[in-house]
Amino acid sequence: MIRKIFFPHVAAAILVTGISLLIYASVQQQYRTSANDPQIQIARGVAVKLKQNKAVNALMPQDTVDLEQSLSTFVQLYDAGGNLLQSNGFIGSKAPSVPKGVLDRAKENGEYMVTWQPSAEARLASVTIYAGLPQAAYVLVGRSLMEVEKRESALVKMVFMCWLLCMCVICAHGLLQVYFLKKEKV
Repeated sequence: MIRKIFFPHVAAAILVTGISLLIYASVQQQYRTSANDPQIQIARGVAVKLKQNKAVNALMPQDTVDLEQSLSTFVQLYDAGGNLLQSNGFIGSKAPSVPKGVLDRAKENGEYMVTWQPSAEARLASVTIYAGLPQAAYVLVGRSLMEVEKRESALVKMVFMCWLLCMCVICAHGLLQVYFLKKEKV
């Protein structure tokens, strides 16, 4: 008789675990993929303006961005050899360069999105577009993932607390059933 009580509760625990993982994965992916939306818009806009022969200096934002502190987007331009031409994003006084493989993938696909971490305090979501122009072969736009990572951390806590509450209810229900079953037999 205990088996008849045990197996449905194990099945319920497995089901709750699966649903919790699905909720986490769905919301986390929404957070992460939407983190690229401003970069996509800006990078495509800069690439279009470059193709219209707009002056490179006119396209670069004038404000500098501290990549370890700011949530603002930053823009970088690279030449065909992968050398950084201009950047308004800095870590200290130095503009970080994206790994060359990112530029290679952008050239292959036209556009490439990647998360990279140029320092311990800066994780960046970036979009790189291959423009293929002499004045700028690549346009990279990025921004900090600081807020997205805070949301992901809160999401983990919320999903875990809900999962734990459901597990407690399932266990309590199972224990009550066993208790009443034993009481009936006495």
